[in-house]
Amino acid sequence: MKRVMVILVISLLPSISAYPQERLEMLLISKQYDKALQLIEKELSRRSDMQLMFIKAQIHASMNHYQEAIAIFSECLSDHPRNALIHSEMADAYNALGNSSDAVFHLRNAVKHDPGNIGYQSKLGQLLISQREFGEAYRIFRQIRETDAVNVFFTRQMAIAAARAGQPDEAIALFEQVLGENPRDMVSYLQLCGLYQQNERYALAGQVLNRGLEQF
Repeated sequence: MKRVMVILVISLLPSISAYPQERLEMLLISKQYDKALQLIEKELSRRSDMQLMFIKAQIHASMNHYQEAIAIFSECLSDHPRNALIHSEMADAYNALGNSSDAVFHLRNAVKHDPGNIGYQSKLGQLLISQREFGEAYRIFRQIRETDAVNVFFTRQMAIAAARAGQPDEAIALFEQVLGENPRDMVSYLQLCGLYQQNERYALAGQVLNRGLEQF
């Protein structure tokens, strides 16, 4: 269960009386999802509450009931179309089902409505890489690294995108930085070796392979 779900119960539902809220928190922590859904349904039968609906959708997503989650997230979005978090959660559900284009659509909306959220930007960039939209992914991770240039994950994603977006020299520098921070990343050694070979720098390619083999 995502930790954010419990946080939402604690911080976003002050209108629930103390006992049901505490009970819901415990059910989520202990992953008793069916009982949590029953409690939410009981509360929703008394009143309409978007926040409870959102948590209900998250529970379904955590149970891999992605179509049910999407239906509930859609209902939430009908009343809150600019809510970036709902768009992001809906994108995750669509992506889990393989509906990549729908996931991209909702992640674009999440970034649009919360442009400073690096998490949404990163998720969009990763999805674009998987869709082979390397140029846009490269631009996204370049923008992210203007804010956070030391995060090895962001650096690695930008290196992957740069390598496929026609920026081999930058990709080489980025992969070297990644391996400096995480020397047991075998895939990055292979990527870097391939880039050196493309540039006909075969001696450096061999050195990179040897460096990688020394780590294992």
